[in-house]
Amino acid sequence: MTGKVVGAVETCLEGDPSYRSMDSFINFSDAWVSQKFDPKACTWAFGMNLFDLEEWRRQELTSVYLKYFDLVQHFITF
Repeated sequence: MTGKVVGAVETCLEGDPSYRSMDSFINFSDAWVSQKFDPKACTWAFGMNLFDLEEWRRQELTSVYLKYFDLVQHFITF
């Protein structure tokens, strides 16, 4: 996976039932978000992911994940 942490099957065929673009999941009204992501980029098949846990640890991504998880908790009510 050449330094990447997550590998997944792309679902990029418009018209395919599993096709979704990023703007289906992300609010692009925020300037920071719109600079970082392409709203028309295709997403992936969520049920088919591979994780390189050694690379995850090397990049210390647990702390990054928890930081963003905590930020999102302020906006979600259950």
